[in-house]
Amino acid sequence: MKINEYFYHLKGRDDFVTKNHSHNEIELIQVICGNGSVLKSDKSFMLKSGYLYIIDARKPHIVYPDDTDTYVRNKIVIDADSFLSFCEETGLLHIADSITDLP
Repeated sequence: MKINEYFYHLKGRDDFVTKNHSHNEIELIQVICGNGSVLKSDKSFMLKSGYLYIIDARKPHIVYPDDTDTYVRNKIVIDADSFLSFCEETGLLHIADSITDLP
């Protein structure tokens, strides 16, 4: 699987992301501390501390932390084709289907 970026205990907002954007990748976000939301294709989803989120970044999205001073997460950005192939090869196709079916 091709990992394009990895951030450990990243704090605050991603400075380079200020608007809805998309890219040919899958984002794995583990929220360590704080809460927020992700706007994806005009639908908002809550992000809560202690959870791992899989985001299909090929669709427009942006993450909004509730409080940038307390929002801490781990983030792995994976090439979408590589991730989907991995899911297929390991019998986890239902995971790939569930993230690509989301709005």
